[in-house]
Amino acid sequence: MRPDRIPRHDRNNHQRLIASPLATAEVILMDIVAVRAASLGTTAGLGNPIVSTIEWIASAAMTLLALILPIVALVAVLLIVGLLARVILRPRNSNDLHASPDVG
Repeated sequence: MRPDRIPRHDRNNHQRLIASPLATAEVILMDIVAVRAASLGTTAGLGNPIVSTIEWIASAAMTLLALILPIVALVAVLLIVGLLARVILRPRNSNDLHASPDVG
């Protein structure tokens, strides 16, 4: 389909999909700059190595989470589907369906 024939709302959605990660990255960068400026102002630069180390640890943790969480989610979904299938597909006794409750 030619770009001039794509409905305007679809073009806007594509632009949002492209701009969203860029905006997120910009917000994170602004936060880093603000934290480093505060560190520089309050510790005269002596706290910057500590701030940098904390940033590195947080970055490594987020990277590991980004790699591990999809696998954990897949395992959780498979477990839930397996349990549901087990409950739904389990054989039922015909006695269970026609049994009268015990009275007294």
